[in-house]
Amino acid sequence: MNFNSANKGRGIKVVGVSNFQDYVDVPYHELDEINPTGVVRAEDLLQENDFVFVRSNGNRALIGRSLFVRNLTESVTHSGFTIRLRFISDVMRSEFFSQLIRSDIARNEMSHFGSGTNISNLSQEILGSLVVPLPPLHEQRAIAAILSTWDEAITLTTRLIEALQRRKQALMQLLLTGAVRFPGFDGEWKRTKIGDVLQPRKRLSKTTESTNRLVSVRRRSGGLFWRATGDQDPEESLSTLNRIHVGDFLISRRQVVHGAMSLVPPEFDGGYVSDSYVSLTPYDKDAFEIRFFDWLSKTYAIHKLAFVSSHGVHIEKLFFDLDTFLGHHISVPPTASEQTHISNALDSIETYTALQKYMVEYLTSQKRGLMQQLLTGAVRVGEVEAGG
Repeated sequence: MNFNSANKGRGIKVVGVSNFQDYVDVPYHELDEINPTGVVRAEDLLQENDFVFVRSNGNRALIGRSLFVRNLTESVTHSGFTIRLRFISDVMRSEFFSQLIRSDIARNEMSHFGSGTNISNLSQEILGSLVVPLPPLHEQRAIAAILSTWDEAITLTTRLIEALQRRKQALMQLLLTGAVRFPGFDGEWKRTKIGDVLQPRKRLSKTTESTNRLVSVRRRSGGLFWRATGDQDPEESLSTLNRIHVGDFLISRRQVVHGAMSLVPPEFDGGYVSDSYVSLTPYDKDAFEIRFFDWLSKTYAIHKLAFVSSHGVHIEKLFFDLDTFLGHHISVPPTASEQTHISNALDSIETYTALQKYMVEYLTSQKRGLMQQLLTGAVRVGEVEAGG
């Protein structure tokens, strides 16, 4: 079903390519709506137990992704960049097919119709030509029930991660501004120059070993990563490197306007950065908690200070002026103890969120292995009662 911007409005929901992501079922709450007059026919409407696939997209990795249409409560259609599958036989259960079509078995089967691992366009002919395992109906039901348990665990953990991230953002807004304070702490927050609490730190090195342990900082406060050997910006000099240690605060001169700044964690202790990076350390570690500044650096306020401290004519060519940045003021708690309490609280929620992300990866990997066993018949299962 094809439509354009003139059809935007209210009336009927539409499944588009942007709605697929990693969902299993159609996310009805996220669908856009259009005015159906003149563009939506009765045969364009989705029915219970239909499947919708990404038919074509500039990103080939998205082609073939599917959504299961179930629990329909209103009229829904799908865009022209998607394709619908509807069973005309009852030899395969829809809930089993929902698991099967997202398996390595189905992806490998689809790849036969394209070059490499992805196809360029999904058609009804390709979907109709797929050769897939077909266990007895009772076993299909059992397999679907087992795998849906993993889906539920993954979904619930993912929702927990999203809730934790929202909570972290709210806590950052409250704790990093002094709007909420921990019991036992009082006194006015103080305005201080960044340059009064942090100083540039250089530990120069010209050793050959240094180029094998180069570190960079990701944009959007994404942390540090080890650079691949030979990975060098043409405008970057590696003739002189700076050794970094845990607790240093790194700023990328060329990428700081995109949020490329971060604290050095223990696993990157002893690494090296090029002269495109600035390393800052506290004048007095007992008086200023560097982790507090690291959390501040993730906020819009510090990103703005980094931007106004950079000069140039194009966003990708701006160059960071350290002296200007160090001359700006920030608000900080009056004691290092309060700064530490704030940092510990935010670190705790960050650590717990990271643990839940690992759990999602673990559950996904575990399910993938189980799918391979169940969908190939290597492990056979019998009837599973509903809800069991």
